[in-house]
Amino acid sequence: LKISNPQSRDSGTYVCQVNMEPLIRQDFQLHIDGAVVDTNKSEEHLISQTFFDNSTQREVTATLGHPAYLHCRVRNLGEKTIIWLRKRDSTVLTVGILTYTV
Repeated sequence: LKISNPQSRDSGTYVCQVNMEPLIRQDFQLHIDGAVVDTNKSEEHLISQTFFDNSTQREVTATLGHPAYLHCRVRNLGEKTIIWLRKRDSTVLTVGILTYTV
């Protein structure tokens, strides 16, 4: 997920979700210039061989006005799709290859 020109209001929790039954998801924390956010981590579920590769950083601090990147790696995705959400308002940011700028 690329957040172009992040502002303080973009700080918070973002969710990488794999659309499968049952859903699996992983939370990421984005901090912008010291903004205070909830740092509770979500549960990770390893289900049916589709799983998150936990080698990526899940807490990111970005500079105001510079792009912020949150990397979500999923193994054995198959035909399933990944959705990125902004947790505080459940805004869908990406679906498959479609990306919405925040």
